[in-house]
Amino acid sequence: MADRIDTLYGPLSVMDDPRDLIRRFLEAYGEWGAVEAALARHLIRPGDIVVDGGACLGTFALSVAGANAGAGPARIVAIDPNADILPLLRDNLERLCAVDTAVVEAALGETAGEALFHPVPGNAGAGNLFGHRALTEAPGAESAAGATRPVPMLSLSDIRASHGDYDFVKLDIEGAAPAALRGDAAYIASRQPVAWVECNEDETALETFREMRALFGQVQYVAFPCHRAAPYRVPAQPIYPLAYEAALIGAAEDREITLPPGLAGEDCILTPLTDADSLRRALWRTPRWAMAQWVPLSRPALIALLGRQHLGQAWEEFLPETPPETLPGDKLD
Repeated sequence: MADRIDTLYGPLSVMDDPRDLIRRFLEAYGEWGAVEAALARHLIRPGDIVVDGGACLGTFALSVAGANAGAGPARIVAIDPNADILPLLRDNLERLCAVDTAVVEAALGETAGEALFHPVPGNAGAGNLFGHRALTEAPGAESAAGATRPVPMLSLSDIRASHGDYDFVKLDIEGAAPAALRGDAAYIASRQPVAWVECNEDETALETFREMRALFGQVQYVAFPCHRAAPYRVPAQPIYPLAYEAALIGAAEDREITLPPGLAGEDCILTPLTDADSLRRALWRTPRWAMAQWVPLSRPALIALLGRQHLGQAWEEFLPETPPETLPGDKLD
């Protein structure tokens, strides 16, 4: 039997590697990506068909499904290429999900075929995908997490043909989102399903934005903390003092996109995007990490310290009639 952890979603089956980042988060906080899922759930209507690309253990699917059948989506199609966690995903959805689900073992790409999947040590939710390449072109065949292996690749058009038209699609697929969107471009452009697409600070961010800008009536940027301010479990030692993740939201021009009132205290960021520069600016202004002493400071205190730093003023030289005692938070560095 797989290891199970008490979580926000119920007793969740998890990977057996105690070093795995997702398992560590679930053990420490009892949740994974809870703010993201709450933001996305706000955009899902009762009866929607949801495609969850990069489903991992199923925490996103379980969150957006809600506790009561009929109040959330009608069906969730959970897709992941990692054969090592698929049994855990199936078990979690079968036991804990309130709505109908289907699990698909595949990578998502522009066309059907074969991809190469290379596990990432210490994070079973991540992995490197190499689409439509010969096995000889893959990087080293072995890693600490396992061997590079071929996996089936499907397009969103293939998924729709097998599981029906979708109303909401989430893509957390390690840089393959632009190709996946191209794989069902005609449907997306005409039907305007809501798309929730991972947005990291790398070269794929602008490419993803350009694909979405061509397909959707509007594209917005949303950033959010990796766990809630009051998580299911409060760890004795936080894994990170502060960390943010981000996504791009594509939707019809007349679809209202707002932050749900229940997340007012989570310091989420929602920004409409008009061009690539607006995305660059939004990413630049997102606090991806922080030192522990910054987190409890108030907004005025942070602004004051930024001003001191900008002017080159040092705490040790400030009104030094007596040797100053340096307290946590007196300096940004």
